[in-house]
Amino acid sequence: MSVPVRRPPGALGHGNDWSLERQTRRVWPTALPPYGREVIAALSAGWHPNVRLYACVPDPWEPAKRHRRTFGTASTLVLPPDAEPETFSWPPLAGLVADVTGLDGNRVMALAHALVSSGVTLSYLFDRNQPQRDLRVLARRGDE
Repeated sequence: MSVPVRRPPGALGHGNDWSLERQTRRVWPTALPPYGREVIAALSAGWHPNVRLYACVPDPWEPAKRHRRTFGTASTLVLPPDAEPETFSWPPLAGLVADVTGLDGNRVMALAHALVSSGVTLSYLFDRNQPQRDLRVLARRGDE
């Protein structure tokens, strides 16, 4: 017996995109990133959390824990160093700031794509050591 997968509106495989999903053999991610449940709970309660995503290498956990201690729950997300951005269903935030210091360029672009695909409207990805790599990602209408 198969169980239907719930997809957010506009996600690949929702509505008329189903044939595209079968062609690309893409499976919509269902796992939330670390601390994602807190952010989803805040969104469900009608809040607009100010969230910082830590994807920096080699260790995103320590700065994420410091940020969470300072700003409280629903303020932090983490991309673990051994995980690919596409494996997560990112909370559909209106805005997000991400620390991508030291992250490979291909993974930065994959993260940007995964965020837009999950419904994040505006993202600012910054590199503390190389500001020329900073990236602003804005979802176009229809991408959301």
